[in-house]
Formats: sequence, C-alpha cells, structure tokens
Amino acid sequence: MIWIKNLTKQYGKVKALDNVSFTIKTGEIFGIVGPNGAGKSTLISIISTVLKPTAGDVVIDEYSIIKNPEHIRRKIGYVPQEIALYSTLSVADNLKFWAGITATGLKKVTSADIRRIAAIVGLEEKLNIKVVQLSGGMKRRLNIAVAMLNDPEIIIMDEPTVGVDIKARREIMRFIKDLANQGKTVIYTSHSSEEIEVLCNRIALLNEGKLLFEGSLEEARKQAEERNISSLFSGRPPRLDDILCYLGNWESD
Repeated sequence: MIWIKNLTKQYGKVKALDNVSFTIKTGEIFGIVGPNGAGKSTLISIISTVLKPTAGDVVIDEYSIIKNPEHIRRKIGYVPQEIALYSTLSVADNLKFWAGITATGLKKVTSADIRRIAAIVGLEEKLNIKVVQLSGGMKRRLNIAVAMLNDPEIIIMDEPTVGVDIKARREIMRFIKDLANQGKTVIYTSHSSEEIEVLCNRIALLNEGKLLFEGSLEEARKQAEERNISSLFSGRPPRLDDILCYLGNWESD
C-alpha cells in the first residue's frame, strides 16, 4: 500500500502540488491524470524520491520517502517518458550497463536475469541488435525492461506509449496488465483516456496541483450522471475524456 499524505511541493509562490492525499493499493494499476501543468510529473518525481516535498510525505509499506529514501528506491522501477537508452549499444549491452547502475546495493544482475527480462518484454530475439535499429515500440519495451532490472514491487510509468504505433501500443498495454496480474503495483500517467479506461483500476485526477477526484472510473461516471453533464454535450452520453475534463474543471476540446 502507498499512502500519499498531505503532499505539497512549492516553488517560490507557486504550488505544484497543494495538500494532496490519496492511497494506492498493492497490485493495482493506478492512473494519475490531468492536463499539462496539473502536477502529475511533480507527484511521480516525489514518489520515486527524485524530488523532496515541501510538506507532507509518501509512505510505502510503512517506509517514508523522507526518512527511508534508499529503501524506497529498492522497491521502485521508473519508466520515463523519454527514451533513456544508448542507441549505439545493443539491447544486451544496454541492459548490462543499466544493470551495473541499478544493482548498486542490490543483488547482482546476472546474464540469465538479463535474458529473462528481455524475454518478459518480448526482446529475447533482439539481444544483439543495436538500439538504433529497433522500432519505436521495441525501444519503449526496452525502456520498460531497464526499469524491471531490480525486480521492483512498484513500477512508475510516465506516458510509456508516446510515439508508438497502434500495434506496439496494444502490446505494451497487454504487458502492463500482465505486470499487475503478477502482483506488481503500476502507477501510470497518460493523456490517452482510452489507455486509462482499459488499464486503470482507479485514478487520481489533478488540476493546478489540487486533487479533484480519487476513485474508480465507475465512481467518476456516477458523479457525472448525478450532475447530469450529458446536457452539456447535446444530450449524448459523455465520453470518459468529457467526464475527466468536467470533474477536473478544465475545458474539453
């Protein structure tokens, strides 16, 4: 279980996060959604111990990110939106390189571990191929494989399907579901309402640093029905992105 407790991050007079509190259950895919500037990146940076909060805390299985950051880092794998790979190295050499960094203070990552992780993301036949020769979807899969090197309990994914084709996107989404089925906790950010709808058990909806909704998509739809927002869309049933825009108090396109 992850507890986000009264989390605030302030830069001068600007609050990137403003007293945000919610929980993430073990083994669920939890979506963090909102428009650009909502505080999503700040939030996941704090959870992953990259940033320190101005106030509040994040507690993971009774360990605080403030008091026990090294312990927390052992539990987390982080998949950035950017491709964090060396294009002139092979798939295997990238995994070996990042294993040397990831394994600091942890168990040694062996060649067998690297083959196993490559197989998990469907790259076992590409180990000797240079990254520059991979498709966008394969690069994304390798990005995920790097985050899996320390066998994390929690995987934070920041827009992991950006720039990939439909087939690769569906493969990555299927893989993310498999991670949750294995008991991993996945924290997921995306601007795609389709991905959120297909993947996420629950969501936190942010806007301008404030938490405006926490719960399941069914609960979000129920709130929308109670407020009769279909009248805002010429009587048609509101789509998920309509609901999120309304609950998040920002304009729908």
